[in-house]
Amino acid sequence: MSPNNRFIVSGGDDKSIKIFDIETKKQIVYMRDAHKERISAIAVTPDNRFIVSGSGDHSIKVLSIADNQFEDHFENAHEGRITSLAISSNSCVIVSASEDNSIKIFDRITHKEIYHFNLLSAKRSP
Repeated sequence: MSPNNRFIVSGGDDKSIKIFDIETKKQIVYMRDAHKERISAIAVTPDNRFIVSGSGDHSIKVLSIADNQFEDHFENAHEGRITSLAISSNSCVIVSASEDNSIKIFDRITHKEIYHFNLLSAKRSP
Protein backbone atom coordinates (compact mmCIF):
# COMPACT_ATOMS: atom_id res chain seq x y z
CA MET A 1 0.00 0.00 0.00
CA SER A 2 1.21 3.47 -0.77
CA PRO A 3 2.10 5.75 2.15
CA ASN A 4 -0.81 8.05 1.23
CA ASN A 5 -3.24 5.07 1.28
CA ARG A 6 -4.43 5.80 -2.27
CA PHE A 7 -3.21 2.72 -4.10
CA ILE A 8 -1.97 -0.84 -3.76
CA VAL A 9 0.93 -2.21 -5.78
CA SER A 10 1.65 -5.81 -6.68
CA GLY A 11 4.27 -7.76 -8.51
CA GLY A 12 4.39 -11.46 -9.04
CA ASP A 13 5.14 -14.57 -11.01
CA ASP A 14 3.99 -13.03 -14.30
CA LYS A 15 6.83 -10.44 -14.05
CA SER A 16 4.34 -7.55 -14.14
CA ILE A 17 3.76 -4.59 -11.87
CA LYS A 18 0.16 -3.61 -11.20
CA ILE A 19 -1.23 -0.57 -9.42
CA PHE A 20 -4.79 -0.51 -8.09
CA ASP A 21 -6.67 2.61 -7.02
CA ILE A 22 -8.23 1.89 -3.63
CA GLU A 23 -11.08 4.40 -4.00
CA THR A 24 -12.26 3.32 -7.45
CA LYS A 25 -11.23 -0.34 -6.97
CA LYS A 26 -9.75 -0.31 -10.47
CA GLN A 27 -6.39 -1.28 -11.89
CA ILE A 28 -4.72 1.92 -13.07
CA VAL A 29 -1.32 0.62 -14.22
CA TYR A 30 -0.20 -2.64 -15.75
CA MET A 31 3.50 -2.85 -16.58
CA ARG A 32 4.03 -6.11 -18.44
CA ASP A 33 7.42 -7.86 -18.23
CA ALA A 34 8.82 -5.33 -15.79
CA HIS A 35 11.57 -7.84 -14.97
CA LYS A 36 13.09 -10.88 -16.68
CA GLU A 37 11.98 -13.16 -13.84
CA ARG A 38 9.19 -13.06 -11.27
CA ILE A 39 8.97 -10.04 -8.98
CA SER A 40 9.81 -11.05 -5.45
CA ALA A 41 9.82 -7.72 -3.57
CA ILE A 42 8.01 -4.44 -4.14
CA ALA A 43 7.65 -1.13 -2.27
CA VAL A 44 6.41 2.42 -2.76
CA THR A 45 8.63 5.40 -1.99
CA PRO A 46 7.55 7.64 0.91
CA ASP A 47 6.75 10.48 -1.52
CA ASN A 48 4.35 8.17 -3.45
CA ARG A 49 6.17 8.90 -6.72
CA PHE A 50 8.00 5.65 -7.41
CA ILE A 51 7.65 1.90 -7.12
CA VAL A 52 10.79 -0.05 -6.33
CA SER A 53 10.80 -3.69 -7.42
CA GLY A 54 13.21 -6.56 -6.98
CA SER A 55 13.27 -9.84 -8.82
CA GLY A 56 14.67 -13.29 -9.28
CA ASP A 57 16.72 -11.74 -12.09
CA HIS A 58 18.85 -10.16 -9.31
CA SER A 59 17.94 -6.62 -10.33
CA ILE A 60 16.23 -3.66 -8.69
CA LYS A 61 14.17 -1.23 -10.76
CA VAL A 62 12.55 2.10 -9.92
CA LEU A 63 9.32 2.86 -11.80
CA SER A 64 7.90 6.38 -12.02
CA ILE A 65 4.19 6.22 -11.21
CA ALA A 66 3.50 9.48 -13.08
CA ASP A 67 4.74 8.32 -16.48
CA ASN A 68 5.16 4.51 -16.14
CA GLN A 69 8.83 4.72 -17.09
CA PHE A 70 11.78 3.17 -15.31
CA GLU A 71 13.91 5.88 -13.73
CA ASP A 72 16.64 3.60 -12.34
CA HIS A 73 17.86 0.06 -12.93
CA PHE A 74 20.39 -1.63 -10.69
CA GLU A 75 21.22 -4.64 -12.84
CA ASN A 76 22.86 -7.57 -11.03
CA ALA A 77 22.32 -5.80 -7.71
CA HIS A 78 22.67 -9.16 -5.97
CA GLU A 79 23.77 -12.69 -6.78
CA GLY A 80 20.43 -14.12 -5.68
CA ARG A 81 16.72 -13.34 -5.74
CA ILE A 82 15.80 -10.02 -4.08
CA THR A 83 13.69 -10.81 -1.01
CA SER A 84 13.09 -7.44 0.63
CA LEU A 85 13.23 -3.72 -0.18
CA ALA A 86 13.10 -0.52 1.86
CA ILE A 87 13.42 3.11 0.79
CA SER A 88 14.76 6.09 2.73
CA SER A 89 12.45 8.94 3.70
CA ASN A 90 13.93 11.16 0.95
CA SER A 91 13.53 8.32 -1.64
CA CYS A 92 17.22 8.55 -2.56
CA VAL A 93 18.51 5.41 -0.85
CA ILE A 94 17.36 1.83 -1.44
CA VAL A 95 18.08 -1.01 0.98
CA SER A 96 17.76 -4.54 -0.37
CA ALA A 97 18.12 -8.05 0.99
CA SER A 98 18.67 -11.17 -1.06
CA GLU A 99 18.85 -14.94 -0.99
CA ASP A 100 22.60 -14.44 -1.49
CA ASN A 101 22.73 -13.70 2.27
CA SER A 102 23.51 -10.03 1.86
CA ILE A 103 21.99 -6.65 2.54
CA LYS A 104 23.00 -3.82 0.25
CA ILE A 105 22.43 -0.09 0.18
CA PHE A 106 22.22 1.77 -3.12
CA ASP A 107 22.33 5.51 -3.77
CA ARG A 108 19.82 6.57 -6.43
CA ILE A 109 21.67 9.84 -7.07
CA THR A 110 25.08 8.31 -7.86
CA HIS A 111 23.66 4.96 -9.01
CA LYS A 112 26.24 3.19 -6.87
CA GLU A 113 26.26 0.56 -4.18
CA ILE A 114 27.31 2.35 -0.99
CA TYR A 115 27.26 -0.53 1.49
CA HIS A 116 27.37 -4.33 1.39
CA PHE A 117 26.65 -6.36 4.52
CA ASN A 118 27.40 -10.08 4.20
CA LEU A 119 25.13 -11.95 6.61
CA LEU A 120 27.26 -15.10 6.57
CA SER A 121 30.33 -13.33 7.90
CA ALA A 122 28.40 -11.29 10.48
CA LYS A 123 28.71 -12.16 14.15
CA ARG A 124 25.55 -13.47 15.68
CA SER A 125 24.18 -12.68 19.10
CA PRO A 126 24.17 -15.63 21.55
